[in-house]
Amino acid sequence: MKLASRSFFQDFERDGHGNIIRCKMHDLMHDLAIMVAGICGALRLHRLAKGDVLRSIGKLKHLRSLDLSRSTKLTSLPISLGKLLNLETLILYGCEKLESLPREVTKLANLRHLDMRGCDSLTCMPWGIGNLTNLEVLRGFRVEERGKWNAARMNELRRLTGLEELSIEYLGGVKKESDSAANFWIDKLPLQRLHLSFPLRRYLSEYLHPEEEEDNKAIQGIPNSQTKMRELRLVGMDKMKTLPPWIQYLPKLEILALSDCKNMETLPGWFSQLTSLKTLTVIGCGELPRKCQRDKGEYWPRISYIENVIAYEEEAA
Repeated sequence: MKLASRSFFQDFERDGHGNIIRCKMHDLMHDLAIMVAGICGALRLHRLAKGDVLRSIGKLKHLRSLDLSRSTKLTSLPISLGKLLNLETLILYGCEKLESLPREVTKLANLRHLDMRGCDSLTCMPWGIGNLTNLEVLRGFRVEERGKWNAARMNELRRLTGLEELSIEYLGGVKKESDSAANFWIDKLPLQRLHLSFPLRRYLSEYLHPEEEEDNKAIQGIPNSQTKMRELRLVGMDKMKTLPPWIQYLPKLEILALSDCKNMETLPGWFSQLTSLKTLTVIGCGELPRKCQRDKGEYWPRISYIENVIAYEEEAA
């Protein structure tokens, strides 16, 4: 109430008992908060209700970290975001109504960490994402919608030669292996963690390919020479019946997680070559969880060397 009496906040909403349940920061206080954030180098605005709060964001020339996590009503970001040339971290996790990123994001040359997981309304990335050559962590990369000329393509990932962690969502945008814009060659990337997610429920059937082996083709472009990977997660690969062969050439792989791959039936004969594997998680993958049951599953003799085996038949949440 002291802050309210000093006009730090305005436009109050009260409940039936007179308690303040919602208010808006005064414009002068907003500008002061922005200035302080610029001095400190970090700005956290969790659960942001309106994007106009970011109207002065371009003035924060020295801002290094911007966290807008769980801003569920945020639909867009200002073009002035591209002026934050010192920005190293941009967190958009859980911004479920965010529909697009401004093309100016591709000018953030110092960006090292970009997290867009849980941005369910975001269907693609802006073309030019490959310009962010200092990226080390890229989470929630969206493959382009078909026919969208200004969207990022898979082949832009080749230029991110410092990338250590990558998660890709909606592989349905990959047309075919021979498509030069869709090729996913990452043999020169120092990846240690890779997460491929194909959440079928979130997309209309018109975007999906009818071919039976679609999911396998989408990730087949990953070369066998990739040897630094320690963690691999595959989610929602509905048409994949077994693991793709390139996985056997990951000698340092420690964590393998398979979830919601409904038609997964078998583990390939080469699976025991993954001698560094410490954790195997199989959830909601057809008959596979039953076959991986401790002591009694068909595949248990082949996977018993793994320290942690987690297998459940129910579908992943």
